[in-house]
Amino acid sequence: SGSFPKRRGKFPAACFHRIAMNHVVANDLVRSIVLSLVSGLLLGASASSQSTWYVDAAAAGSGTGSPADPYSSLQAAVSAAGTISGDTLIVASGAYLETVDLAGKDLLIDGSAANPLPVLDAAGAGSALLFSGGETAACIVRGLVVRGGIGTDRGGRDYGGGALIEGASPTFEAVRFESNSADSGGG
Repeated sequence: SGSFPKRRGKFPAACFHRIAMNHVVANDLVRSIVLSLVSGLLLGASASSQSTWYVDAAAAGSGTGSPADPYSSLQAAVSAAGTISGDTLIVASGAYLETVDLAGKDLLIDGSAANPLPVLDAAGAGSALLFSGGETAACIVRGLVVRGGIGTDRGGRDYGGGALIEGASPTFEAVRFESNSADSGGG
């Protein structure tokens, strides 16, 4: 009557083999796509890390961090979305009147090539440097003068005038702390 005969019972073994093989091929394809995406993300992350950003207190405007258009603020450079752990901030001579919170980023902040050394002056606004986001020894501050910090309030007492370090272990190289004060750890 032109219709297919109705089969009752078992499918032929060849059908199951074809279905199983298609399932294996599909799983391999999905696995391959996922591995490619993960590899691309990891390679992209490593390719985008280790960027160098430039900071100059005398720069006009907020800047983009390039040598031709440096950031005018250390905190702006640290907080920029493109600045990630592993990056370097090259700091030009000048007075940076601000406080800087590293916000968990392991950066190299380097003013050692500048003459005279750059000065981070908190001007009485709190701790000049704040490390409380789990920064490691890979977070390096090099070649700065840090002054004017009066600490950060912790339970009615001010701690860490020059640098408040909580749950972190940054590295300081050729940093001169001067004229900072606090109830504990004036620096």
